[in-house]
Amino acid sequence: AIFCPTDVIKIRMQTRLDYKGILDAFSSIVRTEGPQMLWRGVGPTSTRAAVVAAAELGTYDAVKSAALQSSHSANFPTAAYALASIVATFTSVIASYPIDTAKTIMINQRLRGAQNTYRNMGHCIWARFHHLGPLGVYRGCMPSLSRSLVCNVVLFLSHEHIRNFVVSCS
Repeated sequence: AIFCPTDVIKIRMQTRLDYKGILDAFSSIVRTEGPQMLWRGVGPTSTRAAVVAAAELGTYDAVKSAALQSSHSANFPTAAYALASIVATFTSVIASYPIDTAKTIMINQRLRGAQNTYRNMGHCIWARFHHLGPLGVYRGCMPSLSRSLVCNVVLFLSHEHIRNFVVSCS
């Protein structure tokens, strides 16, 4: 919820090309729509963050534990960490992408002149599912998956190696 304004600004900058930068977008939104607009979509943003954290961290720990217990991974813990981070990323993107799409649509729906097209996040996801089919809620998923995959592999590998280093030093 604290960082919701940065998400709103990112989405606005993606859809409007007339902002000169982050500060211009921030001041323009506050000046023309009021500071409360920076928290538009705080519910969907918080929901998405919770789903990502639960899916990603739970999957990572489960896959890492199983992989490290495997006789093939005993000598290659980095491979186990990489595998766990890849599976965790796929899981979190599959679980969160429909919510992320609905969040973006709901934050943006006013800009398109379609005031309150969707009543809530569930209505938005259902409408996309109904109109575009089961894969419609994953439209545009590959760029998000690609970005998240690279970031998470680096993040989790770094975390594990730094943690192992700190543990070995103490």
